[in-house]
Amino acid sequence: MRRAITLVILLVLIIIPKETMAQWVQSESDEYQQFVDRYVCPISSALLALSKSTLPRNQFIILNPKEDPSKYVQCLFKPNEPIYCEATSYYFRNVPGEPERYRISAEKRKILEEHSFTFQPKGNFFLSVIRPLDSDYEPMARFLLTILYEAYDVRISNRLRIDVPPELDTTSACRPAVS
Repeated sequence: MRRAITLVILLVLIIIPKETMAQWVQSESDEYQQFVDRYVCPISSALLALSKSTLPRNQFIILNPKEDPSKYVQCLFKPNEPIYCEATSYYFRNVPGEPERYRISAEKRKILEEHSFTFQPKGNFFLSVIRPLDSDYEPMARFLLTILYEAYDVRISNRLRIDVPPELDTTSACRPAVS
């Protein structure tokens, strides 16, 4: 059976013109860039506002598609501490005492681990991020968008929700068009 599958793959690689395959790769790259371009400014603005916040409690940002809130990345800002980020493992979607129905695939888990996220048994993936010294949060915004795109298949067709505390002033040149 494996030989048959390998033969089919080889035939596809031989039959499909290299230009067509290159277009497929370029199309994926274009979609990723459109996704990042659409959301990087409002997310980096929100991250900057969180970093400057003097509100008395911990501050957070949660990014998830409105269509499926269980696919999320969230970060917690505490004064004078690294930024604590989590990416869902779907662990908390399961009902205690029942068989596990939701689990991140091994492929997606590997993607998160390649981006330095660590898995917590009975929890999510986590990562501590050192705050940028120059207040440039665009690289972090790009990183979070990459995680959503690669590990959770969030695409430009999804409506991304950017959730921050309501009292936080996120006014910027790129006022978030999404909420």
